[in-house]
Amino acid sequence: MIKCYLTFSTRLYRLIVFLLLPLLAVITAVLLGGLAAIFVLLPAEILADRLSFGGIAARGVGLPEYIKSSHRGLSVMRSALVCNLFRQLIYIAAVTAGCIGLGVAKDIFCMTGDLWMQAFDLCLLAAVLMAAFVTVVRFFELTWAGLIASTFADVVFIAGIVLVVKSPVLMAALLLPAAVVVPVVGLRVIEKRLERSYYDEIDETGA
Repeated sequence: MIKCYLTFSTRLYRLIVFLLLPLLAVITAVLLGGLAAIFVLLPAEILADRLSFGGIAARGVGLPEYIKSSHRGLSVMRSALVCNLFRQLIYIAAVTAGCIGLGVAKDIFCMTGDLWMQAFDLCLLAAVLMAAFVTVVRFFELTWAGLIASTFADVVFIAGIVLVVKSPVLMAALLLPAAVVVPVVGLRVIEKRLERSYYDEIDETGA
């Protein structure tokens, strides 16, 4: 699965995702707290996704030639998307754990109540938003779609912080199933789109 994922990653993507993003998250968490790190990581992940998977579900954007010419093409693409999703969720979980470990979020953001529950809620919220907006952006080929989506994701995340502080238990009850359903549905929607594109192009070539 990891090999399939790396097939779609350029050197620039690997540099950003495997080095710069974790470094940025750590620096932000140390200086401003874990919540700020999530606030930075969320739009960064949405924008970075475009380097490998941007526009793959957009109309008029064909699949790479090596995908169309291989019987395992769709399987490789599916494995890459799943692996990327797991990596994104692990990054969010790691940043949230850092938030708790550093213990600075409560002082800077004046969070009240159970910090553990709130951090858990915000981890789920970030995962839901990331999965949702990454899925949407993959239907657009232009860069501005990623910029708008990343900005809107942060706006929704800020609103989510307020709701989490006010009612962490209720938010956990809502976000827990959403954190499972949204990534799975988003992944399935992209897969369906790729399958349709793949078989349409095969039919057009007479294969």
